[in-house]
Amino acid sequence: MENLRYFRVKFLSWARGRNKISNHEPHRLTSPRIEVARPNSLSGLVAELLLSIADSLPPEDTYCLSLCNHRLFSTFESKRSREKLQNNSRFFFLRRLELDNHEYITCYICCALHKYDCVSKGFGLSGPAFQQVSQSQLACARTGGWRFIPGLMMCVHNKKNWYRTHHYHHNKFYFVHLQLAMMRYHYGPRYGISTSALSFTEVKIHMTLTSLLSLEAQICIDFGSPVLCLRIQDIMSVRHLRAYQLVSDQDKQVPPQTYQICAHIVYDELLDSIEEFVDTYCERRTLPLLRTTCNKCNTEYQLELREYGKDNLAYMITRWINLGPGRSPDDPQWKVHSLGSQDVPFTLGLEHMLSSPRVLFEASATMSLDRLSTQNLQYLTDRNYQSVMKQLHDSPPSWALFSEPV
Repeated sequence: MENLRYFRVKFLSWARGRNKISNHEPHRLTSPRIEVARPNSLSGLVAELLLSIADSLPPEDTYCLSLCNHRLFSTFESKRSREKLQNNSRFFFLRRLELDNHEYITCYICCALHKYDCVSKGFGLSGPAFQQVSQSQLACARTGGWRFIPGLMMCVHNKKNWYRTHHYHHNKFYFVHLQLAMMRYHYGPRYGISTSALSFTEVKIHMTLTSLLSLEAQICIDFGSPVLCLRIQDIMSVRHLRAYQLVSDQDKQVPPQTYQICAHIVYDELLDSIEEFVDTYCERRTLPLLRTTCNKCNTEYQLELREYGKDNLAYMITRWINLGPGRSPDDPQWKVHSLGSQDVPFTLGLEHMLSSPRVLFEASATMSLDRLSTQNLQYLTDRNYQSVMKQLHDSPPSWALFSEPV
């Protein structure tokens, strides 16, 4: 009773003398705001109708819808428990999450998302291959997981002897490189890896010749869509009086045995062209040049003999390759050049054969083909590569020039 009297006195006196009491403010009673789901939105539909819609959707769509809000998550809980995502569906799901979370990248080995830190020297994924493994922050890279899934690795040279010659050059090109390069293009310098970080030049000394390999990557626009194109140049160098040494070495771990144009042009065809070029040079003292395109994978290539220095002769193979937009390892333009397509060669459809990878690359290249060839031959002249490149191994002696990840 005493409490009630106090309540009446306090608040009635405040009502009478509210102008005199400054330390009391009027209070407004507000009811909680209740959000009513609109029936014209997906979240506003009844659960039975939502489940009926989900029955006609692929599993990855249902999983994506489940992440929209709490109601959809709980509504589709039973459906998710019945329909587990298989590998292909899981990759589609992860890829969609990646598109909304640019700091993550889909790993096709772990079947998971990896957070990519662009300041960590490219995950350890550029530079010499042996450093890629030891410096990588990813367990799947340190264990060499990419090497055991042929569809995730590009075949730069002859796959026939790949398991014996995969150390022929000390840089590898994996699908994750394509992913990261396209990520940088789409989302800016905070994400992915630059194309310059994928470029490298390597020189090897063999018993009968010296070889050079250079690889450059560049984003090009193909019919309005960004794609990653490569320009790869292989050089075999001998003294011009020993031109036949270009085709005399039968060691399967030494060029030209390690070379190939693509999976569709067999080594015998390449060897025939080398022999023809050498014969023409020795008989007529002319320097042949041939440029053509594979009609099955759209690899454009140029074969050339060139003299340089005082008495040196170089056989040069330059290839231009379009690896596509990098959406998935199953994209035809990646698949046709992957190690996995070497056993059963894959053929591109006509829609992927319309543009020239050479024209795409050269149109926006910072260095022309002629300038590149001159630069690479300068490396070989008087062994200049020893002063500008880093020595990697003694047996066989090899030097390389790598770009730092940017």
